[in-house]
Amino acid sequence: MTDTYLTMMEESLDRKIGVLEQIKKLNEQQKAILENKEVQDTEAFDKTVDEKEGLVEEIVKLNDGFDSLYDHVKEELNDHKDAYRDKIKRMQEKIKQVTELSNTIEAGENRNRRLAESFFAGARESLGGNAKSANAAINYYRNMSKSNFYDPQFMDKKN
Repeated sequence: MTDTYLTMMEESLDRKIGVLEQIKKLNEQQKAILENKEVQDTEAFDKTVDEKEGLVEEIVKLNDGFDSLYDHVKEELNDHKDAYRDKIKRMQEKIKQVTELSNTIEAGENRNRRLAESFFAGARESLGGNAKSANAAINYYRNMSKSNFYDPQFMDKKN
């Protein structure tokens, strides 16, 4: 029974590594989007955020499942470490890989946060400039529409 739980725990770690790799790729996509100064593609950025949100939820479920499985085998592992040495070692290597990926992702998230602040500051400036242009156009239209209107004037009919 313990072997089955340990196998399930290993599979959980493998899936977690796969999900973390996907998050890492999405971080790189976000970086490319945020570094592109010519095209500010907020829709693509939002899509990557949504995808990452779903993957983070999956990570939480995998963590909960792993913890639950560990609770079932904790005592057996502590009492018979030698019998499960190979599986424990493989899981430790996978946990190390998960930790490295998590650190890489965290660094990427911090980088992307700084890039996003700059990206959205530029987008706000652009929108502000567009609003100013629109206001100028509206004011020009108003002024020009008034220019065709002449106030009634007194005209001398003696000529």
